[in-house]
Amino acid sequence: MKRRKLFSQEKNVDVLVIGGGIAGIRAAAYASSVSADNDVLLVTKGVLGFNGSSFYPVNPGWGFQAAKDDEVEKEYHLQEILKTGQGMVNPDLAQILVDKMPDTKRELKKIGLEFTEKKIQGDFSERARAYSVFNRENIKKVFTDLLVKNGVEVWQQTMSVKLLKHNNKVRGSLFIDKNGDTYCVNARVIIMATGGYTGIYKHHLNSPDMTGDGYWLSIDVGCRLANIEYTQFILGILPDYYLFPQMWLSFRPQVINSEDEIVLRKYFPGVELEKIMKLRSKQGPYTTSDISKVLDISIFKEMKNQQEKVFVDLGDISSKIDVENEYFNWLQTKNIDIENKMQIAPCAHATNGGIVVGENCETDIDNLFATGEIMAGPHGADRLGGNMMSAVFVFSKVAGLAAGKRVVKERISERKTSLLSCNKYFADKIEMERERISSWLKEESDDHFSLQVLEEQLREIMWEEVGIIKTSKGLKKAKQKIEKIIEIMDYKSTNMRNLFYLYSLNFAVKTAKLIINSSQHRKESRGPHFRKDFPTKREKFNQPIMLSKINGTLKLSRTKF
Repeated sequence: MKRRKLFSQEKNVDVLVIGGGIAGIRAAAYASSVSADNDVLLVTKGVLGFNGSSFYPVNPGWGFQAAKDDEVEKEYHLQEILKTGQGMVNPDLAQILVDKMPDTKRELKKIGLEFTEKKIQGDFSERARAYSVFNRENIKKVFTDLLVKNGVEVWQQTMSVKLLKHNNKVRGSLFIDKNGDTYCVNARVIIMATGGYTGIYKHHLNSPDMTGDGYWLSIDVGCRLANIEYTQFILGILPDYYLFPQMWLSFRPQVINSEDEIVLRKYFPGVELEKIMKLRSKQGPYTTSDISKVLDISIFKEMKNQQEKVFVDLGDISSKIDVENEYFNWLQTKNIDIENKMQIAPCAHATNGGIVVGENCETDIDNLFATGEIMAGPHGADRLGGNMMSAVFVFSKVAGLAAGKRVVKERISERKTSLLSCNKYFADKIEMERERISSWLKEESDDHFSLQVLEEQLREIMWEEVGIIKTSKGLKKAKQKIEKIIEIMDYKSTNMRNLFYLYSLNFAVKTAKLIINSSQHRKESRGPHFRKDFPTKREKFNQPIMLSKINGTLKLSRTKF
């Protein structure tokens, strides 16, 4: 059967949501709820209800923070966000998060989300205001039901490959699915909710399809990015990659290599083991903000320099762990025996930066909104535990309602804002994309395996040089190695079946270069960004690093939100 001309299949929608996690789902539902006439399409790169941070089963669930509906408590929550963010937070967005979360918590309960009533103290928090959500089946049902209820159309395993704009207003997007079929979607408004980029690291606790597509798509069309050097790492249990409960470090377990050497003593012989373990047990993410960082650094050095596996041995102290604990019981279902040594590694877990947006989640490009992990502002260098999901809940609603209302307003002035046919108004850009694909294609080619090899090389580079320890030499080395991967991709051929994976790798290497550039520019250590050659915080860097593309050239600057 003869394949159609690339991107010749067109579809018209009012609101196009790119991303199928909870942020995308809620944004789509709210955009649709504004008016029965709003036609909303959600497109997800993975499988709805499984891929992305929201649904990927690295632990039994997640948590969110919500202060009491009291001005004093909300102010305390805000001040904790600002303190933890270390000058990298957009205070206006943080204020919105704090103000809206009490009502959002009531809304979540109303729609059927099950969460514990007992509040806990989240990472970096001094007060208990975090709630735990442990039932993943409930999570999946509650949020996917929103799409059905609001009549949102869904495309799965389909990836955006280019955003299209006209007169600084977004107008549509080009897509490719896993079968190699291509589409052009004409839209009045687009919401980016593609999540983070942690899938480009060798060790990570997210679905592997999180390769930073949205970061490159957005900066390429004219958006600014901020804080993308702040990649959050957390200890994970290998080889299946489950979250290691950091509170178990309070029992002072042995963290050892295969020769039973204590790795902390090997690399930091003068530190007090008990003090380090006590500090490190207080928060899941790795941070340079206190001396507990030496545990993660020791594990990383042993793995990278000695090519050694590292284990945590709970030994006899495993009997101290509460067997009624939800996490303990969940690990039992995964056949994790805590009485035996568990292999661990620092794993990329979350992204604290992303697309710069205003208070209604609109980007620098008209009618292009961003929400969820990919938006910058509500978090800074470090992030309060549970605040990622709080931001997802709050700003998905903000973005969805803003997008839905924008569509209604533009529908009234139809003559000025009618949908543009991508193939008519963006023929030159579409032809460039067709030429790119033509350069990749070759009959009877089967390069899926070699693409996987290149992807593994990229993940190794990012974990070794752009992770726990960064140096000028290492970042330069990483960039050079990535350039070699790009060179191979430029002359490598593939077929339509593997084109989806080649595009994904293409976004991964481009986003990786953005992260490296931002990491090179920040010549200091702050939050999870540790520069061994600049090991302390420096006042001159007390502003976010923003990236933009101007006339095709990448520009970096230190600018307040």
